[in-house]
Amino acid sequence: MEIKSPYEIADGIYWVGSATKYGSLNCNPYLIVDNGEGVLIDPGSVLDFDEVFASVTSLIPLNRIHHIILQHQDPDFCSAVPALEANGFTGEIATFWRTAIIVKFYGIRSPFYLINEHGFELIMRSGRKLHFFLTPYLHFPGAIVTYDQQTKTLFSSDLFGGFSFKNAFSLYADDDYMDAMLEFHEHYMPGNDIIRPVMEMLLTIDIKLIAPQHGSIIDKKVTTYIKALRDLECGLFLDPVRKSLKDSGGYASIANIFLKRCKAVFPLKDVLSVFDKSAITIDSDSVTIIDYNCLPEKLIDTFFQLLYEHKGYGWLNALEIIVKKLCTQYAIPIPEIYQSTIMQLQQTTQMLSSENARLEEINRDLNRSVLESQNQLEHCPVTGLYNRVFFEQYLQNIQKNNQTTQGALILIKIDRMQFINYTYGNAAGNETLKNIAYLLKEIITDISVTFKLDGALFACHCPEFSKHKAVDMAEKIRITVSKSNIFIEPVTVTISIAAFEELAGKESLYADRAQWLFAIAEMRLHHGTENGHNLVISESSLSIERYSEGLVLIADSEPLNLDTLRKKLTEYNIDVITCSDGEQALTTIEQKSPDIIVSEIMLPKIDGFMVREKMLTTTTKKMPLFIITSYVKTDQTLHQAHSLNIVHYLKKPYFLTELTGIILNHLKYTDTL
Repeated sequence: MEIKSPYEIADGIYWVGSATKYGSLNCNPYLIVDNGEGVLIDPGSVLDFDEVFASVTSLIPLNRIHHIILQHQDPDFCSAVPALEANGFTGEIATFWRTAIIVKFYGIRSPFYLINEHGFELIMRSGRKLHFFLTPYLHFPGAIVTYDQQTKTLFSSDLFGGFSFKNAFSLYADDDYMDAMLEFHEHYMPGNDIIRPVMEMLLTIDIKLIAPQHGSIIDKKVTTYIKALRDLECGLFLDPVRKSLKDSGGYASIANIFLKRCKAVFPLKDVLSVFDKSAITIDSDSVTIIDYNCLPEKLIDTFFQLLYEHKGYGWLNALEIIVKKLCTQYAIPIPEIYQSTIMQLQQTTQMLSSENARLEEINRDLNRSVLESQNQLEHCPVTGLYNRVFFEQYLQNIQKNNQTTQGALILIKIDRMQFINYTYGNAAGNETLKNIAYLLKEIITDISVTFKLDGALFACHCPEFSKHKAVDMAEKIRITVSKSNIFIEPVTVTISIAAFEELAGKESLYADRAQWLFAIAEMRLHHGTENGHNLVISESSLSIERYSEGLVLIADSEPLNLDTLRKKLTEYNIDVITCSDGEQALTTIEQKSPDIIVSEIMLPKIDGFMVREKMLTTTTKKMPLFIITSYVKTDQTLHQAHSLNIVHYLKKPYFLTELTGIILNHLKYTDTL
């Protein structure tokens, strides 16, 4: 059946794409229309803009589309946005902050609706709610998917997309689509350890329809497709599980896998024509190998030699990933054609034609854009100074390059910054930050490096300063700021200093000296601000070896979640223990007595709720704070959490700063610097 755009795929959801394919891919923009309001998802590229624009405007005027959702930054998703703006779009661009930074370089002028600042959801005026889920590195760090709660439709971005060199476009997935989808993901997705946690998360959501940006819509056996990607072995450094060739049916069974993939990706008549009157006989009904006139161990070589002779390099290139995967899996040689003629072809194609030269220029432009974006990621947009992310990397480099024998760190905090923001507004607050940055640049003129950290906090690393010289510098900064008349009202700063010379003889801290230097300066500043303002603090009495804010236990079966939170908490000098199942967590809680427990509900062996219940009935020590983080958050699980006196329950993906804030606010310092 021929399907023309626009086509309604669910209640109020329309496919507004084009059946035209570019190479092996087509693009699928989607439009949600609800009570006269529109949301356009991944509008596509300039190549099919005219068709998409005609479909969209046949359903709703462009000025009534209030949001365009961009699920990641590729040109096949985003490059049509400036054309939509030129034709009357006046709404917001809904996306993740990482994507927003990159897509600005397409010339997008519309304001951004950053989903990470809106609870990862977008609520239409009718009350219809769209949820967003992070799918990091699939295949962009800031990639997301969108879930329409009303129709249970998942707009899956690149996930669940598929290759197809077939002539006919199929809007809905057919019997061959599974292989086409696997082919696509084997080429573009980084690895099973990245894709598996996302698929496990999707399995917890009630999904009736998957609408990918490439390929076909999946409206049947949705769970089967999710599990297929969950278990897919893919990625550049693929090391698949070894299997027995004999137990799997021999060379013919492997050749039939390759044949099945050809049938899924290429037109069937073209596939059959390759083997017509050849050494390999194909049954046209079942599309399987029924006979071959060669030695079994030569069957794979013969198969791919025929493909190359009839269809050339393009077909071999499309199948290269699965060939390498299965040959590794079954310990059989890579087909000879990939090791001889293919290598010559690859060398030949490296000679640039005029078209290749043009593409290289586009790539250079893109690289320049990425470098400019990286510069924005490293600098504070208000002051122009290096930001907190760059500061942390800077400390790591100091340690790595063994530059931890001399130098000092100065932390500068603006006093009463909240009062300035509240009284005069954020614009005046930003002006205050700019003025402080200006004064610091005027005062600090040597090779020292200045940073703008969180809130009203600045840092300055002076690599050649002794502690005494750093104190003199800090006093100069304090006095200059307090006497300056460039502020909206008089401003003072509180300053702390820590020097590497103070760590002399502390061999146990050598591996993390740079981080300890920051920790000492931070603690001195913390206690200094509690005792007044307009001060310079350079002394402390705490034995550094005993410094620790507390102990946190993290229980989660996903290594990525464990590693991300562990790294963040250790930045605040918090000791962290990680556990991958409930039994291990219970044993560790009894042995280590953590101050805080952060637990997923869905843990192997014993779930998070059972861990909490056993603690309540068996623990006689002081009860630690218990925090739930989970992809599942329903009325039932909330009721169960409340019955176990669990106050903090964050749904994944949560804001890391929110969870860190809860932990830091709970922990109390038992020692003073």
